Parts: sequence; C-alpha cells; structure tokens
Amino acid sequence: MREGKISEPVWKRSVLKRIKNRREEITVAPGVGKSGSLLDMKAGRTVVSSEADFLSSWQSGSHVSGRLILNRAVNACAAMGALPVAVQVQLLCPLEFMESDLRELIGILEEEAAVQNVSLLPGKIEASGAVTAPYLTVNGIGILKEEGFCPYEGVKAGQELVLSKWIALESTVLLAEEHEKELLARYTPVFVDHAQELLRYISTVPEAAVAVRHGVTAMLHVEEGGIFGALWELAEGAGLGLEVQVKSIPVRQETIEICELYNKNPYQLPSAGCLLMVTEQGERLRRELLQAGIPAVVIGVLTDGKERVLLHEEEKRFLELPKMNELRNESITGGQG
Repeated sequence: MREGKISEPVWKRSVLKRIKNRREEITVAPGVGKSGSLLDMKAGRTVVSSEADFLSSWQSGSHVSGRLILNRAVNACAAMGALPVAVQVQLLCPLEFMESDLRELIGILEEEAAVQNVSLLPGKIEASGAVTAPYLTVNGIGILKEEGFCPYEGVKAGQELVLSKWIALESTVLLAEEHEKELLARYTPVFVDHAQELLRYISTVPEAAVAVRHGVTAMLHVEEGGIFGALWELAEGAGLGLEVQVKSIPVRQETIEICELYNKNPYQLPSAGCLLMVTEQGERLRRELLQAGIPAVVIGVLTDGKERVLLHEEEKRFLELPKMNELRNESITGGQG
C-alpha cells in the first residue's frame, strides 16, 4: 500500500463494503465525506474505552489477534457497566501491507463485531514507512444508563472478590496459535484444539451484565499484568488492601501445561476473558453466574489498610507492582515466587 491515508476507492471497496450498521443507536454511519459518526444515546450516557495493541503476530489466515483486540475494547465497556454498541477502529500499517490484507483484517473485525452485536465504525486508516507491523487501535463505545452501575461507588473493606472463568485465557490461545507445530509434537491434537478454542470464552459482556444486575460495586477486566496486575489496580482504585487465596484463582489445565513448557507465569499473563468483580455477597453472585452458565469463584476479600496479601498454603507474601506483559518479555520467568 502507498504511504498516507488510503484512497477513496480502497476505503469504499475494502472497508465500507465489508461492514454494516446493526444498531439503531448509530444514526449516522461512517462514509466518504463524513468526519465521524453520530450516536443517539437518548436518555443514556456514553462511555468510551480505548484499547491499543501491536498486531505484530497478525498474518493472513490468522483471526486471533483481530478478534482479541476487538473483544478487549468491548470488555472494557462492559466492565464500566455499559452496554457495548459500537467499536471504532483506526489502523496504522506498514507500506508492504496489501489491500488484500486490509480487506481480510476488516472482514475479521466485522465478523467478530457481528458475534458481539456491535457496529464497526472505521476511523483513520493509513500506511507509513515508520512502522514495521500493523498497529491497531480500537475504541469501544457503549451506553451507560443513568440508573446503572457506577464504578467504585460503595466499594469498602469486607466486600468479596469474585473472578469469572479462568486466568490467562488470552495468552493460552496466543501461545497455542504461535507454537502449534511444536505443541502438536508434544501433545495430542485434541489438547491443542482445546487450547486454541478457549478463544470462545474471551467476551466478558455476559458476566458483566449479571454482575450489574446483582449490584456489584466495581469490575475490572483482567488484561495486561494478568490477575496479579488486576488485583493491584483494583486495590489502588479502591484505596484499600486485599487478601487473596492463590489456590482459589482458577487456571485451565491447558494453560498450566503450556505455561510450564514456555516458562511463563500464568498469574502475570494477559487474561482477556476474565472479569474481576467486587460485591457484598460473593457466594450469591457466584451462584447467579453459574446459573447463567458462567464459571466463577470467590477468591478473596477487600481489607482496611494498604496491604495486598497473597496466601498460598502456609505462605504469606505481598502483591508487588504489576510487571510488564510477560507474553512479550522473555526475561520474566514462571512461578509464583
């Protein structure tokens, strides 16, 4: 592709023709000559959550990275108690990125947008010699009702921490995709398929909706920094301490084995698909989530003071500042200590 903003013909045939508006809230859809899109929120308020990531691992035929980044933006909206209605996509790509690559990527994003029932709003798409890999930014847009959930309002010591599904889902999928041949030489095809198919659990919109109805006081989607990073951020945001039973944190067997093989710490791996919730009645919320078909466990409690304590059998240690994304940092080794 040529450097700079993509041409009008490319915009029309490879972007606009690949998507459709499926939400009535989008009263003015994107198009040539339009500077933006118009969303009619009526009585509600708008919450926008921005997510960005390098798609350095994206290649033709792989749908994983695009689906993950879209779900991250949608999950961020849901964690704010909002109903996701749209995602706006901006792309900065290298000069060697072909129009066929763009068409395929937009198709992947539109397909996932349809699964999540949100409209895809294409923003600026440019090619530049300054980048060597596609850089995708996705802004999630949702409706937050006036009577809805207000993050951190009512959070206090004694409230319980509930975690949905399993940690490191996102990273397990990425590792299983990247190292598929190596894993197939060591494990059965069924094992590798199960690891890759964990992608179907990436959306946290369903559990967020249950949590809001239940009356949670805070939610945080678990991503960069893993569950340890999310726990730290939650405590910081609440201005409280916490106490967590490490053994209670749910981990899939596929995740355990793949992390051991590649010397990764699942507690520090990006974990899109996992939602951390704060509530007065942890067991009740856990049962409501299970009734909705969503696995969940109570992993700990908020406490007075500033201590962030991790309990593991007889060992007691303190949570540290979140480390960088372990999936991209080969210097961080696995283990809990």
